[in-house]
Amino acid sequence: MILLDANILIYAFRQDTEHHGEYRAWFEEALGKVAAVGIAELVLSSVVRITTHPKIFVKPSTLDEVFQFVDYIRSFPNVVNVLPGRTHWSIFQRLCRAVPTLLPSRSKKGLNGSPAIEISPAFRN
Repeated sequence: MILLDANILIYAFRQDTEHHGEYRAWFEEALGKVAAVGIAELVLSSVVRITTHPKIFVKPSTLDEVFQFVDYIRSFPNVVNVLPGRTHWSIFQRLCRAVPTLLPSRSKKGLNGSPAIEISPAFRN
């Protein structure tokens, strides 16, 4: 299973983001070929909040546009809704310690000047 995060979905959705084509192609391939694609509703709500925010995008997405995109994702039979369980936080802590690239970069800035999450090129391939 792969887990999609908000950054990947935003880049795949918004044509005005850097490397949109690369992210969209990877995303479409994952939806079509990966046995299970996990997604948390918190991630989907983040995509809605970020892509419709007028201080983040010059021309923000409409709710209809982003909901259509989210519905498209959820329509795939291999997309699994991922919910946090009792051990969620301890697993998250172990992952952060084991894979430092999961943590926000201190050198790069993301949308609206917030810390960016660096996605390893190995992850994208």
